[in-house]
This record gives sequence, C-alpha cells and structure tokens, in this order.
Amino acid sequence: MTETVSLADYVAILKRRRWYVAIPTIVVLLVSAAIAFLLPPVYRSSATILIESPDVPPQLVASTITGFAEQQIQVINQRVTSTQRLVEIINRYNLYADARQQKPIFAIAEAMRDDISLNLISAQIGGRDRTATGGMPQATVAFTLSFDYVDPAVAQRVANELVSLYLSENARSRQEKASETTAFLAIEADRLERVIGELDKQLADLKQRYQGSLPEQLNFNLSIIARNEAEQRALDQRLQALIEREIYLEAELVKLDPYMTGGAGTAAGGGGLAEQLRAYRARLVALAGRYGPEHPDVVKVRREVEALEKDQGSGTSITALQMERDRLQSELAVLKEKYAADHPDVVIAKRQLATVESELQTAGAQQAARDGSRSGDRAVNPAYIQLQAQLKATRAEMAGIAKQREAVLQQITDVEKLVLQTPVVERDYHRIRRDYESAVADYSVIKEKRKAAQLGEALETERKGERFSLVEPPQVPSQPIKPKRFVILGLGAAFAVAAGLGIAILAEAADSSIYGARQLVALTGVSPLVVIPYIRTQAEIRKARRERLIYGGASTAAIVGAILFVHFQVMPLDVLWTSVQRQVQSLPLLARLVAG
Repeated sequence: MTETVSLADYVAILKRRRWYVAIPTIVVLLVSAAIAFLLPPVYRSSATILIESPDVPPQLVASTITGFAEQQIQVINQRVTSTQRLVEIINRYNLYADARQQKPIFAIAEAMRDDISLNLISAQIGGRDRTATGGMPQATVAFTLSFDYVDPAVAQRVANELVSLYLSENARSRQEKASETTAFLAIEADRLERVIGELDKQLADLKQRYQGSLPEQLNFNLSIIARNEAEQRALDQRLQALIEREIYLEAELVKLDPYMTGGAGTAAGGGGLAEQLRAYRARLVALAGRYGPEHPDVVKVRREVEALEKDQGSGTSITALQMERDRLQSELAVLKEKYAADHPDVVIAKRQLATVESELQTAGAQQAARDGSRSGDRAVNPAYIQLQAQLKATRAEMAGIAKQREAVLQQITDVEKLVLQTPVVERDYHRIRRDYESAVADYSVIKEKRKAAQLGEALETERKGERFSLVEPPQVPSQPIKPKRFVILGLGAAFAVAAGLGIAILAEAADSSIYGARQLVALTGVSPLVVIPYIRTQAEIRKARRERLIYGGASTAAIVGAILFVHFQVMPLDVLWTSVQRQVQSLPLLARLVAG
C-alpha cells in the first residue's frame, strides 16, 4: 500500500520538529548577522586620470617617447607599487597598524598592493582599419586609480598620494627618457665629430705624403706626360735639323782654307778637289772593307787620296772622318743585331770601320802638325770665318736643346713615377675617403635626430606632449564597498532555512515512532476504530502562551536592535531608504536594457 503524504502531514512534521528547524535557523542567522555586521567596513576612494593628447601635433614635433599608453601605465604602476614606495606610504600614514605587529613589512606591502586597483578606460577609435577579429580598434583614454581601507579619510589621503605619485612619475619618466635620448644623441654626435676629425687628419696626411699621386691628379699627370712627350718630339726634330746643319757646315768648312785670302775661283777650284777627295776616300773605305788594307786596289786608291790631299794643300778632314766613323759604328751595331759575328756584312763593316779609324789617326797627326806650324796664325778667309761662326752658334743651340730635352725627359720620368704610384695610393685614399663620407653622412643624420630629440625634450619639459591629467580627484567615501552586509544576511537567511529544514528532515527520517492514524494504517493495514486527539491541559496551554510571548518579544527586540544597529553603525535609516528607492527606481530601466 502506497503511503500518500499530504500538506497536513508536512504541517504536522513542522510542528513536531519546530525546535529542529528553529534552533539551527536562529543560530545560522545569528552567525551570518555577526559576520555581516562585525566585519569592519572597507571604503574605496577613487580618482580618474585622463590621458590627454599632445598640444602640438605629432606631424610638427614628434615625441621621443614610444610605446602605447597601456605599457606606460603598467610601467608606472610597477614603479609606484614597489615595496619600497609602499613601505614609505605605510609608515607615513600609519596603515595596517594591527597587522604590522603580527606580520613582516613585506607581507603588509603585498596586502596594500592588493588594496590598490587600477582600471583602464578604453574607447573605440573610428576611421581606422578594423582589427583581425573584425572589431573596431580601441585605445586607452583614461584610467581609474582606487585604494581600499577601513578608514574613509585615510583611504582618501592615500589615494591622493598615489595619484600624485602616478602624475609625478609619469612626468619624471617622460622627461628622463627625453633627456636620455638627447644626451645619447649628443654623445654620438661628439663621437662622430672626433671620427671625422681623425679621418680628415689622415686624409690630409695622405695628400701631403703622396702629393702628385692622388687619384684626382691622375688625368692631370697623364696630360703632363702627353704634353712633355710632344715637346720631346719637337725637340728631337729640332735637334735632328741642327745635327744636319752642323754636318753641312762642317763639310763646307772643310772645303775652305782658313789662311787663304783668294777669291771665289780658288774656293771653286778647291771645292772641286775636295769633292774628288771625298769620292776617293769613300771608294777607299769600300775597297778596304771588301778586300783588306793590303789589296792592290786599296793601295792604289790610297796613293791617289794622298796625292789629292797634297794637291789641295790640306790634310784629311778630321770632322768628315769622325762622321764616317760614327756612321759605320751605327751600321755595325745594326748588323750585329741582325747577323752573327762571322757574317760577311759584319766582317766588311768591321774592316771599313778599322780603315776609317786608321785614316782618322793619320789625319789627326797631320792636323796636329799643321796646328803646330800655324799656331801663331789666325784665319783670314772671310768665308771660313763666317762658316765657323755659324757652326759655333749651331753647336751652342744644340747644347741648349740637349739640356732642355734632358729636363723634359727627367720630368716625364718623375711624372711617370707618380702615375705608377697612384694605384697604390688610390686604395688607401678611397678607403679613408669612403669612411669619411660615411661618417659625415651619419653625423648629418645624428644632427637631425638630435634636433628632433631636443624639440621632443622641450615638448616634455613644457608639458605639451601626451600627459596624465587628474579629472576627478579622490573623495572621502561615504559608503563602504564591502562587506556586502545585506548580501551576507540574505545568503545567511537562505542557508539558515535550508539548515533548519534539513536537520528537521533528517530527524524525522531517523525517528521510528508512529504519528497519526495514517501511519498506523500504512504499517498495519487496518484502520483504527477511534482516534482520540491529544488534549492539552491548562498548564500546557499557559506554557505555550508564555512561549509565544517570549518568542514574540525576543523577535521584536531583535528586529528593533537590528534596526538600531543599522541606523547607528552601518547607515542612517533615511539614507538607507533613499538608497533603496534609487535601486527600486533603477529596476525598470535595467529590465528594459536587458530586454533590449
């Protein structure tokens, strides 16, 4: 038979187990009320700091401070909330006095760090590309700084101190970074100035040491060489012409007798003998070279030459013989380069040269004898004197041209040495020049950056760049943020009811007694004949009445006490009522927002 439990059965159980429900419920309610009202209130003092944009557009003056605002705020937060800074604030405002007697100071600083909260305020940036997720990019425009403490006035003062530290640390950090950037660029500029000075000195020393062999002087040196070579060729041509004139004058001078005072016929006649004498001498040289000095033809021609010399009245021309000797020496040198020493042409040239040298020695002896016999005489032939003066002038001009040619050749040699040295100098010259130009380019870049850094430093010094601005200073809080007393009471009440009902259910389940006719019928299967209700006595009735009065008075006293405690310890009732009304009025708006 299935037992059916009705509402009357539940009411009977509650009446029967009322103390199992009441006592745990009251205990849990008292504990939750104690927790809710005995926990010290914690007040939060907050300030709002705005991140203001630079007064000067970045396109005009760029700031030297890089990085996003979030990064700068986190860096400043780490510096402000360092243990050393927090210990200074704790000692200055005598914070956590009770906890400091039980815990080390670094633990107190860690607890204070937990009481400091930093919340960033971001806004969407329109007009820019969307992010990778498809949303609009956001940027931090402000942040709130809060401090929680049991004393509202102290919370406000500490929050104000933290705000001052954040503002001063931001200004100091930005100015310090700007100054460090300017100082670094100044040091780098000075270093590059020293490098440029050293390279300039090396370049000057190289130019002084290798003056004339520098790469930029190569074309000039080549032009000098070309000009000198052209001058040399002109001098060679002039010298060759003078040599031919000298030979001509010597030949003409040989035809004349310096001591003859006769006229033109004598000169003419003498000129015919001289031509005949030269022809025989040339034939003598040719025959001597071909047959040797003892050949009959050679002896015959030599006798005719001697006879002609006697008829002419003068000895052999030493100048002509010397010219012939020089010519034969040149021809012999050319033949030796072409043929071997036993070649017929070489042998003939050697015999001819030996014959001319023999004739030259004989003519020299005859000339010495004539000079000795005529040492006291002077040339009186006008033609001879004129030719002799022309020959002397020609030889003087030849000597001058020879010296000039030698100077030109020396200059060509000197310039060629400079040209040959140019490739060696060019390597070091280009290396120093390249380093110099690179250093100058780097110095120009550093100077521009230094000017920009100085402008950025002035921007930070005069607070015209991005900066923190306090828009809402911390106020003395009027209401605590925790503990949430009503929340604790609500949760405690729910837990108290659940605990009471749970204990009552457990007690009922553990009880094996029979209560009521329904349970009896369910156990025995037989309905009772008569059910006699419980009849209370007058004493029990009076006892129940007293209990109701006691419970009612206790409940009334508890409610009045709670109201008085809330009014004097937590919040005045009028303020509480106003707050409740405000919350109630905001419920429809909140419902519409959720529905929308």
